[in-house]
Amino acid sequence: MAKKLETLVCDNCGKAVQKWAGHRKKFKHAFCSRKCSIEHRVRTKQFLYAGKLGVKARQANLTGSVENCAECGAEIYRSRYLVKQFKNGYCSQKCCLAHRIREQRKKAALHVETCKTCKTVFQRQPSRAKYNNGNHYCSKECRNQDNRREKHSNWKGGRQNRSSDGYVDISASLVPEAFKSMARKDGRVMEHRLMMAQHLGRPLEKWEVVNHENGIRNDNRIDNFQLFPKPVHDGVTSYETSRIRELKEQIKSLQSELTTLQKKGE
Repeated sequence: MAKKLETLVCDNCGKAVQKWAGHRKKFKHAFCSRKCSIEHRVRTKQFLYAGKLGVKARQANLTGSVENCAECGAEIYRSRYLVKQFKNGYCSQKCCLAHRIREQRKKAALHVETCKTCKTVFQRQPSRAKYNNGNHYCSKECRNQDNRREKHSNWKGGRQNRSSDGYVDISASLVPEAFKSMARKDGRVMEHRLMMAQHLGRPLEKWEVVNHENGIRNDNRIDNFQLFPKPVHDGVTSYETSRIRELKEQIKSLQSELTTLQKKGE
């Protein structure tokens, strides 16, 4: 349903203007255009922002200041509040958006930097300068190469305890070139195999297995190692496993006998 209209008189120029029936109840004044609204506020000192009406604002002896638009240079009036809160003044929203877009493009202009690793000259956005502690890299490879080993924040000496089986791995960067043939696909070597190979002065063969005599897999002392061919090691492991199973059964039977004797004693 369309709103009912009524004819009102513009409070600035006196022209007739069509407004909806409840306009007077909600608004104190009625104007035929935005220009009349601003002129009325200039005359009655009720406004904060007057667009391209700086001359009339000066004539009205308002407390603000007459400045130039930051984009097009038109003369505008700005109240003390606007001068205090905002650095630049604009005559319209269009000028405001155009000026902000131009300033953002200036800030986004690419800077010429030099890669810290390979010394290659390249361009990057200024916003990226806060990353990598102010250092500049042309690629991920250069960044990773510069943050290796002791320079990396998570460096733990190149040793990693494997939670799955208890063995210790040595990082690929710490493996001597003479023993690279023992490395896995990820470049790492198990510490006990590397120590035995260094003790013998040669890389170990794939069929050679280093056994921990005391059964503790991260106890990598040279006097705790036993070097076996894989078939022999499999036999030793099978014997140790069966022996451990027998001992566990004996312990279980002894515990049950002890429990029975304790109940009889009570």
